[in-house]
Amino acid sequence: MSELARMYYVRDPAPYKARAAANNKLTKARNRARLREFFRNAECMDCGIRDFAVLELDHRDPQRKRDDVSNLVRQPHGWPTIAKEISWDSKSSYYRRYLNAERQITSA
Repeated sequence: MSELARMYYVRDPAPYKARAAANNKLTKARNRARLREFFRNAECMDCGIRDFAVLELDHRDPQRKRDDVSNLVRQPHGWPTIAKEISWDSKSSYYRRYLNAERQITSA
């Protein structure tokens, strides 16, 4: 932040805070919409079911995950951060699984 911008912020922070709050709200709404779209196009890696209402993310390695995806979406993170967490490549921290498949694997 430039010195001039800092001076204006110190003098009257309300407009800056209001703009940040509005941008955060917009970012979170966009992230929720992108996550819904992600699940609409996803399929279970075990059985291939494509019903987004019953798909869930299952941890590959809890040590590698940054945070729960639900927490990342509720906070104003950029979509690249969330996409990296749920991506379909070998670096992803999650598997996409049908709820019943996930429970069967977990209980085994």
